[in-house]
Amino acid sequence: MLHRGLRLGITGGYNSWKASGVVQRWQSSVSSVRLANGHAVQYFQSQPAQPSAAPTLVLFHGLASSHHCFKHMWPHLEAKYPIMAFDLPGTAGSDVAAAGPTYTADSVHQALVEAITSAIPTNHPVVFVGHSLGGHSALRLASDFLKARRPVHGLVLLASAGLEPYVVMRGLDLLPVSLVAKYPRAVMRFFHLMGFADTHPAEEYSYGALRAITTPYAQLRVAASAISKANVPTLCVSAQDDPFLTDAVWTDMFVTLRANVTRGSATTRSPLVRPRDLLLTSIAIVMSVFKACATTTWPSHSRRKRHLTWEWK
Repeated sequence: MLHRGLRLGITGGYNSWKASGVVQRWQSSVSSVRLANGHAVQYFQSQPAQPSAAPTLVLFHGLASSHHCFKHMWPHLEAKYPIMAFDLPGTAGSDVAAAGPTYTADSVHQALVEAITSAIPTNHPVVFVGHSLGGHSALRLASDFLKARRPVHGLVLLASAGLEPYVVMRGLDLLPVSLVAKYPRAVMRFFHLMGFADTHPAEEYSYGALRAITTPYAQLRVAASAISKANVPTLCVSAQDDPFLTDAVWTDMFVTLRANVTRGSATTRSPLVRPRDLLLTSIAIVMSVFKACATTTWPSHSRRKRHLTWEWK
């Protein structure tokens, strides 16, 4: 069951958004899907002003985040693409109980499957986009849609979690799941020490950690192989100095996705590639290159001049 109401797509951080001019430009409607278990999964959506045959961009945020992480991208995409950005269960307006009595990566995935299949018409094409841990959601949903013979026109993984655990997270996965769930403030402090934003409730860090440490990595590899075999246009993007994505983890992911590699280089003084430019570039490539499977390493977050390395099919 879908519930819709028009509102500005902002539930926090209003002043900083207003100062950047995003508030005036990003308009979306908030909706929710009531699952069979009686709980709701929330998403934000927008439609182009003119009728469009473009695929819907389905966006998934990462750990300790929400649909807000796409705020810079949205105004630059909404004129051309239908967009849906889901808040994962336990985040923002999505009920944690939507994932069932036991909160795991699998239970969250099943909640998303039910929500998305209800919200998107069967024959409507989609491009799944995942940031950080949301990359796992994008990857698994793309595979599920392929199995169901639903049209998947692309997959974009932005600084995505890989096909094996983050090195810096491997201490957490030694802890009993019950402890991670019981002490959210301790989990939050752990992530703050790693540089995560301090703008979310403690419970959201705990839910994110639970998704990370219960991830079924064997299933992710099967999904990645299925996506590769189906020749789904795929783009992977990451900063060179991402502390979570080591070279080995990153290489493993795009090799499993069967990306053929060529290399070039460029230099930049930019301290950071802006997220909106990142996704605009990603979508443009994905939608214009047939049977593409690509991976791009973007510049460092530092202010030093860095090389921009392309790996492209």
